[in-house]
Amino acid sequence: MSEIEMTPTVFLVDDDASVRSALTRALTAEGFHVLSWASADAFLADYDPDKPGQIGTLDRHGNPNVLTLDKGTSKLAQGPSSQTALVEVEPWTKPVPAIGAFDPPPIVPA
Repeated sequence: MSEIEMTPTVFLVDDDASVRSALTRALTAEGFHVLSWASADAFLADYDPDKPGQIGTLDRHGNPNVLTLDKGTSKLAQGPSSQTALVEVEPWTKPVPAIGAFDPPPIVPA
């Protein structure tokens, strides 16, 4: 298993940037991989799991925000750092999952 597969991922959603930042630092220091969003809508727009609830499932949407760290530009600013990601690539030998990036999300009446 790769190091990423062995590191638990925490999906963090909070509308307060300082809370997200503090929790991200604390959880990262404890060995978690943290992905964070400012709203549930933003999270749902980014994350489209092939098998919801299954650890290690593929993200069908292909959004790079799922792979990048939520790291600010500095301690003084809340701007995002560059969109870079370290990934481990290997040949895909299983059946190709359905692509959902171009399917609109379901509309739920308020």
